[in-house]
Amino acid sequence: MTIGEMDYADIFFSTSLDPFSFIAHVLFLIFLFLMPIVLMNLLVGIAVGDIDKIRQNAEFERMEIEVLFTNQIEDNVPKWFQRKMYIAMETTFPNKIKKSKVMKVKRLLLRHDKNEEAIEAERKRNRDSEKLENMQREIDQISKRQTVMATMMEEQIGLIKKLCKTMKSGEDNNVSTDQDAT
Repeated sequence: MTIGEMDYADIFFSTSLDPFSFIAHVLFLIFLFLMPIVLMNLLVGIAVGDIDKIRQNAEFERMEIEVLFTNQIEDNVPKWFQRKMYIAMETTFPNKIKKSKVMKVKRLLLRHDKNEEAIEAERKRNRDSEKLENMQREIDQISKRQTVMATMMEEQIGLIKKLCKTMKSGEDNNVSTDQDAT
């Protein structure tokens, strides 16, 4: 495919490639297998880059068609109907729940919101109690560690006292032997 203009016989048999014949064959085979792969990858890369541009253009065209469609509908609707349906200003509160009469009746009949609030409060209590239990376990572990450390310190204090006594008795013996020697 990529070597259509190159004839194997013309390249390798018409000229003498005596010192480089092996290298020429290797390069020819590399070119034969590598060039179609490289060219196909380049073509795919170009096509993918074009697809992004096509998508952007399609998005703009879609918006343009929507605007034209809306304009045509407005032109075909009678003026009295347009005036009746026109809203001069509308304020939207995204966090406010709209309470229609149907929803109020539904809430009164089902008491769904109160049940959800009770369930959520129960979940919160369960989470809080789990946190408290975890804290109590950690406090118990810390108190156990403190008691172990306190007993170890008492043992070390006792050992230090014994060491001090033995050192004092060793000094007394040295002083008495020095006095006897004089």
